Amino acid sequence: MPIFEGLERDDIKRLEGIVNTVSYSKGQKIVSEGDAANAFFVIASGFASVSIELPRGRPRRLASLGPGSTFGEMALIESGTRTANVFADQPVFAYLFSLDGIRDLSRDRPNILTTILSNITKELAQRLRKANEEIRNLE
Repeated sequence: MPIFEGLERDDIKRLEGIVNTVSYSKGQKIVSEGDAANAFFVIASGFASVSIELPRGRPRRLASLGPGSTFGEMALIESGTRTANVFADQPVFAYLFSLDGIRDLSRDRPNILTTILSNITKELAQRLRKANEEIRNLE
């Protein structure tokens, strides 16, 4: 999974010790915009959609996520509230990592958080490039 690229086998074993598994039915809301951001998810199977509410309550789909995709990972950078809704487009099985669990692990193994944050930064840069291109295409 891209978010864990570069971690040593021992680090992966430690992450396995703190992971929770969750599942969602088709159509079920996984996270809501405005909720506390205290965990991030890695999709193991299934597909989900990320959306935001536009003025007058109109939803706008931003992305479709599949196996290996992460969401909620911005919470590791800036814990606060969720910035979008995520719905299961079909049954979703995911791994849930609490921010507290990741931070606790990183006290003894700081490279875990450093590596994950580096991978998140790369992903966010790719998303920003894509968003910039989409904005350019609006002209």
